[in-house]
Amino acid sequence: MGFPERAIAACDRAMLDGTLSDRHVRDVLRCQDSNVQPLARHFASKNPFVRVGVARIIGKLGDLTPLLDAAMREKDTSVLREMLHILGERREGARALERMISSDDYLVREEAISMLRRSGNADSLLPLLFDRDDALVKRVKRYIHDEKRQRQPEDTGLGEPC
Repeated sequence: MGFPERAIAACDRAMLDGTLSDRHVRDVLRCQDSNVQPLARHFASKNPFVRVGVARIIGKLGDLTPLLDAAMREKDTSVLREMLHILGERREGARALERMISSDDYLVREEAISMLRRSGNADSLLPLLFDRDDALVKRVKRYIHDEKRQRQPEDTGLGEPC
């Protein structure tokens, strides 16, 4: 058994018995080409540190679907914020966050909006322009306008550059 298998097995045991440490997570994160998907079962753990640890591992090395599903169910705001941050770091994360903006859970929705806005992907908020909440619609319009303004080169009035 090589290092990746040992690291994943040790992390799995530590998640099960509640002794997970940052070292376990770091060791698994060093194993770039390993199957970490079996660790996704730990999203059901009652221990928030375990849920954050598995989110970091799956978010970096695995398929994002279990992470997205776990984020939609997460009740602990600090764990949810970490999950959304992780989703926002991956390219595919923006698409996952787009699905979260339609959540009925206010907290999930707000965190998704915040992450999309920070990632420079305000256009993903377009579906919210048709929301029933007028204050939200106004905020989203402002976010989109601000992002478009930042993308446009400044007009110096000097014409085209040489």
